[in-house]
Amino acid sequence: MTETNGSTSEALLREGNALWHDRKPQQALERYAKAIEALAPDAPIPHRLDVQSAHALCLCEVGRVASALAIYPRLHRMCVDNGLDDAVVLRQWAKAHEQAGDFVTARKTYVMATPNDKNATD
Repeated sequence: MTETNGSTSEALLREGNALWHDRKPQQALERYAKAIEALAPDAPIPHRLDVQSAHALCLCEVGRVASALAIYPRLHRMCVDNGLDDAVVLRQWAKAHEQAGDFVTARKTYVMATPNDKNATD
């Protein structure tokens, strides 16, 4: 585990997730932000994606959709550049577009996710 400022990003992510499940999104958002700060430069890409996508989801939950929309292109690029399945990030990104009222872009983004989405149904 990587430590920065006395807290691991893994532990902060777990704390944020627990707060999220307890329906405390503002407190979860604070933990996710600290988890991002605690990420080491050599943190594994899947962990980086977990932390940053949780942060983006939480931003949407607290009404900061524009901030989340600014994050998703970077998360998608991280998936593509590292050969990772991008379906989850694309679905989250599409949902954020929906929340912003951009239904055309949301639909296009959902369609991009479908070919890679192992959970999609026809």
